[in-house]
Amino acid sequence: MSESDNRPPEQKPTPTQEAVDDLLWDIPFARPIWKFFVREGKAVKHGWVAVAVIVVITVYFTHRWTEGDVDAKISAATNYFGGVLAKKESEISELKGELADAKQDRDKYQLMIAPFEAMAIAKYTNAPLDQRLDLLTAAMTAITNVLSGIESSRPTFALLIYDLPTTNGQVIILEKSRELNIGAGNKGDVTAKNVTIDFLTPIAASNIIFYSDWHPEPVAEHPNGIAYNHWIATSELSEGKHDAFIAARITISTNFTEPSFPVSIRIHSDESKTQDYDLTILNQK
Repeated sequence: MSESDNRPPEQKPTPTQEAVDDLLWDIPFARPIWKFFVREGKAVKHGWVAVAVIVVITVYFTHRWTEGDVDAKISAATNYFGGVLAKKESEISELKGELADAKQDRDKYQLMIAPFEAMAIAKYTNAPLDQRLDLLTAAMTAITNVLSGIESSRPTFALLIYDLPTTNGQVIILEKSRELNIGAGNKGDVTAKNVTIDFLTPIAASNIIFYSDWHPEPVAEHPNGIAYNHWIATSELSEGKHDAFIAARITISTNFTEPSFPVSIRIHSDESKTQDYDLTILNQK
């Protein structure tokens, strides 16, 4: 008898075993756990208890993983849409603020223009109501142009201290010679006649030495309420464009030892406006 004849006939797996085997392949880590239960629990018929335990564990972890993934996605979506909503709310709030500002400006300008509208309605009674303000605007523009033309035909000046342009409120350092040179430069297109420089200061007249061009004037009260001694110098020549009238020097006496003193200088000519400058002069130690 051959050895193959002594082998027991091969048993085919039952449908239940085939189903269990397929399930073990589908469920993660199920096969090692199944073998463990079959090996250690042979008394349990066909291993159904082990299968039940595996199924329960697998369902539990699958549910936990799925639930956590869904929660994370929901949280991410909530955060995203929450941020978008907050941004839109901020933009809407900003637009509301801009709209409120625009309305406030509109109301302000309506109040400002109301008197002109009333004037236009009363003046141009024969014109259509919606054109009256335009007519008044055109008339006022023409007047403004005429006034601008008048202003442009007047001489204008630059104050020159030590031959340098000087602005109102500037601080000037007195030269060691204690001489102060003052001039008026014609910066307009119109020739200036009788260019005059007024020099005013509160320090005593005995502490100032004037030469040729300068003539004393009555004491003048400054806008600050202090009495200022007053001298003027007038050019005998007409000053054309870019010409300058440089007055004779002024010398501050060495008897005056204060560290600084204020001066006011006024420049004017025929048909010009008076230009005022308030300066501070510093003594050199």
